[in-house]
Amino acid sequence: MPAVWWVNQAEPQHSVDLKRGYRWSPSRDKRGAVLEPWRCLEDMAVGDIWINYSKPRIVSLSAVTCPPEFLPRPADQTAPSWEDEGGCRVWFEDFTLSSPIDVKGIPDEWKRKAGPFRSNLWVKLSSVETVDPVAAEELRAMFADRWPEESPWAELAAAATDNHQTRYWLNIHTPESWERFSVGDIDVVTSKLKSPNIRRGDIFINFVSGDGARWVSAEEVVSDVRPLLNKPYQDYDSQWEWEIRPLTKRLSLDEGIVVRSKTQRLDLFRGYERNWGVRVRKSGAELTEHDAELIIGWIDPPSRGAR
Repeated sequence: MPAVWWVNQAEPQHSVDLKRGYRWSPSRDKRGAVLEPWRCLEDMAVGDIWINYSKPRIVSLSAVTCPPEFLPRPADQTAPSWEDEGGCRVWFEDFTLSSPIDVKGIPDEWKRKAGPFRSNLWVKLSSVETVDPVAAEELRAMFADRWPEESPWAELAAAATDNHQTRYWLNIHTPESWERFSVGDIDVVTSKLKSPNIRRGDIFINFVSGDGARWVSAEEVVSDVRPLLNKPYQDYDSQWEWEIRPLTKRLSLDEGIVVRSKTQRLDLFRGYERNWGVRVRKSGAELTEHDAELIIGWIDPPSRGAR
């Protein structure tokens, strides 16, 4: 499995490295002492991955393309300032993120175990740090929709998606949050819990609680779970989100499919027909494909055919 490295990218050297396609670091400092954040370029192998950080964001991924090699300081090396010291060169291919990842959006629990962060959760100032393999995989999944299509992590994400069977999940709104959502400027479903079983390609079925509870829309999940980037509902203590796109039209409360009129047809309420409300108290419950197909057909008959 390729090693993953956290690489701090400072200007102007970062732009120089991108233009020439390699990174060079000296083996020792001016006093002759070995500094691990520079020396570790010697440990890199073809296929290793760099998470490139330029304060305050992750701006790209890179893949090592050639084994490390030793040579004198390049003429265009902007730092450090000595000229005669030899060092290590590593060639790489860079994949720039169209939507950089602000480290403020990465959970503290991840930073504590990843490696490149201090005890106060600030990024270490050293140039290169190893990333814990488990933490690296979690970050890949956490921001699966951000990695460029040609990058190694995008290939892993696509493979996982190709093998994933669609699942259906209940998402509960209050009348107030549904009015806020249906305005059209919210493209995420949020949750207090991480719920990693909910993945891209799955479908949320939106349900509005309260008097006259009703089904109102179906939304396709287009990202894996990731830290909440903004807070669309100020009254909710959500920490995670999934990006979604409409699978059906989004019904107003007046247009919504009244739940009480169809409880006997759904697996969800089997055995609870007289007390069906206990089955729709919490978001994240999994629905059967049978139920999802029925509900989607009721909400938007032209999309699947009324059942």
